[in-house]
Amino acid sequence: MRDSLVFYRSFSKAIKRLPEADQLKALWAIIDYGLDGTEPEEDGLYMVAYEMAKPQIDANIKRKINGSKGGRPSETNGYEKEKPMVIETENHRLSETETNGYEVEKPNVNENVNVKENNKRDICAPDDVQDPEEVNTEPADGNLGPIAKAANALFEELWAAYPQKRGKGSVSDLDKKKLLKIGREHMMRAMNRYIAECNDQGRYYKNGSTFFHSGYIDYLDDNYTKPAEKPKPQAQTKNRFQNFENRGYDYDSAIWADIRRQHGKVEGSSVAAGTSGPDAGRT
Repeated sequence: MRDSLVFYRSFSKAIKRLPEADQLKALWAIIDYGLDGTEPEEDGLYMVAYEMAKPQIDANIKRKINGSKGGRPSETNGYEKEKPMVIETENHRLSETETNGYEVEKPNVNENVNVKENNKRDICAPDDVQDPEEVNTEPADGNLGPIAKAANALFEELWAAYPQKRGKGSVSDLDKKKLLKIGREHMMRAMNRYIAECNDQGRYYKNGSTFFHSGYIDYLDDNYTKPAEKPKPQAQTKNRFQNFENRGYDYDSAIWADIRRQHGKVEGSSVAAGTSGPDAGRT
């Protein structure tokens, strides 16, 4: 059981990004682990904030335990340091070590004291401990930590909803963590605004790698400005010369009927001319 714990601003930011139903659970999970070492038994979304805070709490506890031991003991390798042999004469003293005409420099005792005091401040003072946002807390063995897992999960969800799926491998881990810091709801709104704007204006979508690198910034809540709507064309006033299309005429049929009518008149004239005259009725 401990009397205190260091609660960082980054813990608060992570908790605020959770749904309201999980915020209180995440807060008490961090407090219970930091003071009593009790880990939560129930699983849920609030565990994202808890898993982010847990490595930093463990590091602070380890620092305080090491500081209470009084520092690292000096290394003797199993042998005591041999004192220099001093030869005294009537006029002066000589050390076993040659000085070559120069005075041997004595160690600065105050410097060692200052180093110990600085170490105590680093261990005991909460303000001197680095914020976990500024420290790379990912394991060195290549396994993903809780923050990286949450960032990858959010990116996969956003990528599945984005229409132009090109350049997925170009999206860096840093870009994914920026998306996680912004939050799922904000990113979904920004993406939907961009898609709707492209559809309204008939524009092509950017590649996914471009949009999730920096293309979403102008469409976030604090930056988005809705484009002005285009003025609708005014309806023209119809008059008697503009209503031909509304009469339902079949222009093709009318043209062919006129051609047949003209052709019939020509044939009728030829027949009438052939039956008149002195040769009419001959075979």
